[in-house]
Amino acid sequence: MINIAIIENNKIYRESLKTVLNQIDDFNVVYSSEGLTEGAALPDEYKIDVMLMDYIIIRRGIKSFRDKKIISISDFDELYAEENLQAKGITAVIFKNSGKKEIENKIRKAYKNE
Repeated sequence: MINIAIIENNKIYRESLKTVLNQIDDFNVVYSSEGLTEGAALPDEYKIDVMLMDYIIIRRGIKSFRDKKIISISDFDELYAEENLQAKGITAVIFKNSGKKEIENKIRKAYKNE
């Protein structure tokens, strides 16, 4: 089971993503919130394997999550996002127009450190 946290300020996107991810047999969204302030206090009990975090929230700082595998959720240009985020220790970028299979594959790769 891959435990996932979603930190995304757009409520409709966050809830839709949670619904889609929970349909995948070995995915379990254990936590979701709208911002870093809420997400910064994640108790260890969630045992999060992969965090999906909005690009805007990442820009504000993610120092408290350096031990997590983080995938950015972004609306921004692919090249710009990839260059800037990987330098900050981000595993991958998921664009908000990505399909279910692409999102699933990126989460699996992050989980397996690929």
